[in-house]
This record gives sequence, C-alpha cells and structure tokens, in this order.
Amino acid sequence: MTRTTTFNDMKNKNILADVNLSKIDFSDFGTRVKLIFLDMDRGLPVAEIECSKLLAFSFTTTLSITDDDFAVYVGEVNVTKLNYGADILLEKKGFKISGGHSQFWEKQSHVFELSLEGGEIVLTATCGEILLNGTLLKNA
Repeated sequence: MTRTTTFNDMKNKNILADVNLSKIDFSDFGTRVKLIFLDMDRGLPVAEIECSKLLAFSFTTTLSITDDDFAVYVGEVNVTKLNYGADILLEKKGFKISGGHSQFWEKQSHVFELSLEGGEIVLTATCGEILLNGTLLKNA
C-alpha cells in the first residue's frame, strides 16, 4: 500500500541531505528510475526515491564509475513542483506532440523535478510522480 505525503508549498522542498548515492536503476522501458541512498557514516540504506512517468533525465559526474565503487556524496536532494503538465514541459523543451495530448499525461496538472548535487555529481529527473521510501509525494 502506498502512503501519500502532501506538501502545501512545494516550490523547492529539501527531502534529503548529506547522503551517498549508491545506485541508479532504470526500468526496462525507461519510464521509471530508482535512486538508492546510503548513510554517509555507516553505509546503511537510508532512502529510496522512485521517479515514475519519467519525462527527462540528466546525469553528470566527474568520476569514472563502476558498479562496485558507485557511492558518491550528495549534499542536497530537492523536489520542485512545476505548475504545468508534461505537455507544456515538453513544449518548453522544444518537443511537439502530434495529434494533441498523450494519454500518458492527459490529466496531469503538474510535474515534479528531482535534483541532487554533490561535489562530483549533478542529477535531474523530471517526472509525473515521486515516491520517497514508499510514500507518494504530491501537492494539495
């Protein structure tokens, strides 16, 4: 069962700080990405963020990363609610949807942007839904 957390003002909400990103896992068709975070001191799992209805993803790192040594420091993880739907977001990025709106985002009035930054990494994911440790983040 999915719980829901409501944020009254989600212009830029900090949801994690001073953690290590240990894994990035995409679904088979690239419509969902899961990020696993570890506690910096003990190395134990501290958070799992899942972005579904993924529209855009950007990842930059200064490191040469392999699966075995992928825990990188992240100072802040923030979520921003963008007050327009995916169709407007894609149009702002220069994409056109032939034949009108897609059913994928037909009823969406907003999208979320997840951003994280550390000394060696910058990641941004724009999506329709975000789960933080199984709790759905949404706006009232």
